Amino acid sequence: MLHEQREENPKARALRGGRTAEATSRARLFVTLPDQSREPFDPARLHRRLRDACDGLETTCSARELAAETLNNLYDGVKPAEIEQATI
Repeated sequence: MLHEQREENPKARALRGGRTAEATSRARLFVTLPDQSREPFDPARLHRRLRDACDGLETTCSARELAAETLNNLYDGVKPAEIEQATI
């Protein structure tokens, strides 16, 4: 029972803080590199790459929407190639 309660507390704190539990867990995503090492996922890097890709196409392409959609398809342990695929 105590273990279940501890798991619920981060979700409750995230909701009270105006963020969802999903957004909180996304902040802790790690990318698995080809050598099987892991590094923290950097959402700012994704946003920069998409912003650069959409440069000059702002009337038909939204970097913000693409980033949101990409983030919805990521999971802890995602591989760099899967991040690339998620942006397509």
